[in-house]
Amino acid sequence: MGAGPFRACRHRYRSCFSWEAGSYKTVSRPAAGGTGGRHSICDHADIPTPMRQKTLRAVIFGPPGSGKGTQGRLLAQKFHVPFIGSGELFRSEIEQQTELGKLARVYVDSGCLAPDDLVNGIVSRQMKSLNLKNGFVLDGYPRTVDQAAFFQRLMPVNVAILIKVSDEIALNRLKKRRKKEKRSDDLAETIRTRIRSYHFLTEPLAQFYRQKGVLLMIKGDQSVEYVHEVLVKKLAKLGFVP
Repeated sequence: MGAGPFRACRHRYRSCFSWEAGSYKTVSRPAAGGTGGRHSICDHADIPTPMRQKTLRAVIFGPPGSGKGTQGRLLAQKFHVPFIGSGELFRSEIEQQTELGKLARVYVDSGCLAPDDLVNGIVSRQMKSLNLKNGFVLDGYPRTVDQAAFFQRLMPVNVAILIKVSDEIALNRLKKRRKKEKRSDDLAETIRTRIRSYHFLTEPLAQFYRQKGVLLMIKGDQSVEYVHEVLVKKLAKLGFVP
């Protein structure tokens, strides 16, 4: 045979080929049974195949002020998938005046957190009504480990993105938002309450998704553009390519 990278089996070995440093190298392995014979070079070839592109089914979470909503929208645009906010799901259910929607309005009007069963029921109804065959980015749900466990049974996510920022950065960002947008829910004490609530209820999602093998953490203390760029690169390494 010519002097190329592929060499024929002439002894009791199979020639296998692996990709290394831009070229194939020959790795000899004992052939199964007896002396030589003609063997296909593909029988035991360790030739890489392109990574299969994954469908992005993501949840994104982090403390208030982390920029998760902004990053979620940018990511959805990049991957051409729907961006779904839990607030939108609730509003849709309330507008449809379903039994769940009427009950949800009571909690919304009172300012109290809705129980997991109610939240899960609304999310289940609304998500099933959407065309999500190409994937999605979900923000604002789940907020608790029980909700996450329910949703993982309903519609398993394959990446859970945690945007991490310190409490100090979160507080400063939300104060600036208050001044710019005059948001009533961003008063100083309300902000601190929201941050404490996040640490107690939502932060444990990190351990839940870590155990599922789908957690992706990223620092959110840089510019919006920089965080987005890093996030897209990290997703690409996991096989998520726009």
